Formats: sequence, structure tokens, C-alpha cells
Amino acid sequence: MSRPITDLDLSAHPYFVADVTPGRVDGTDAPIAFQFRLYRSTDLLDDSTRDPVAESDPVTVPQATPGQVYWDASDVEHDLLDVASRLEIGWYPADRDPESSDGSFAYRGGVVFDAVRATDSVDPAGRARLAATMRDLQFDHGAYVRTEVTEEFEDGEAGTFYFADGATEPYRFEVLAADRFLLTVADTEIEFGGGWS
Repeated sequence: MSRPITDLDLSAHPYFVADVTPGRVDGTDAPIAFQFRLYRSTDLLDDSTRDPVAESDPVTVPQATPGQVYWDASDVEHDLLDVASRLEIGWYPADRDPESSDGSFAYRGGVVFDAVRATDSVDPAGRARLAATMRDLQFDHGAYVRTEVTEEFEDGEAGTFYFADGATEPYRFEVLAADRFLLTVADTEIEFGGGWS
């Protein structure tokens, strides 16, 4: 999926989210990895000639399962965001090397993209990151069963998430400032609130 973004102020809207539904990919059951990429045009008269500006880390979604992919690009230099003219979301089976030149990267499948958006708030990206983290934990350990708070402190709490197979995962929720919250689950830091931009 590739779209021009020349009318968008990315410095003010650096958080990306997209709803995706990958189909089945022939020859593999691996989840599908998605990466956001920003490009700048190298020729003002020909938008097809472009150089990469920045790209996200891969976010995976199981095949034949609706999900959300996200990118917090707020740490990309503003000068780079200002020159970006095109957004691309690439996808590939996570068990394939996208850099391979030996032909082993060939695959056949499809993805439905919907509600691709850039926003000035970290909240949509945070919600998508939390949903992906919990989906992955439940895939590995069965359904989420309960939360047990083990510590309360002035600006938050810490505890444990319990899953159906008996596995546990610690979490920590902190209020860092007015309208700035941080949830850590499975070594993944998830930001919420309007105080990050």
C-alpha cells in the first residue's frame, strides 16, 4: 500500500495506525510482518523516483486475522518528516528474509488495508500496540484470565497478568506527568495520553 502524503504535516501528526486483514499466504503459516516506510521524491516532476527517509520496526499480525499495525514516528527527526512525500506499508511473511536476493522471498497472498491514518495523539498507536501485545501473549499462553495488583505507589501500580495456561506476565503502569502515561507489559513500553507530543 502506497499513498502520497504531501498535504500532511507529519511533524504534527507522527503517529500512524492502520487496520489490516492479511489473507492466507501460500507455503507458510508464519504471521505477516508489516513495516511503515516514508519516502521523499528525488525528482519533483516524477513521483516514482524516491529515496527512503525512515521506516518502522516490523509489527506482526497472524494470517487470516484482523489486526492493527502502528508506528510511533515521533522520534524521527523533524527535518526528515518534513521532506517525506509518500507513505508505504509493506508486508511479508515473518519467516522470510525481505533482503534476500536468492528468490527465496517469493510469496503469494493478499492484505486488506482500511482506516490508514496519521494522528497528533499517541493514543491510537498505544491502543494498537497494547492490543498486539495482548494478542501475542494470548496466542502463546491462552486466554487472559485476571490481573493482580501487587504494588501501588503514588503515581501508579504494578502487578501481574494471569493467562489460561498458568503463565504470568508482570506489568507496570505509571503516571509520568499530566496526561502522560506509560504501561510496560512483556518488556514493551506503551505510551498513552496527550502529553507526549
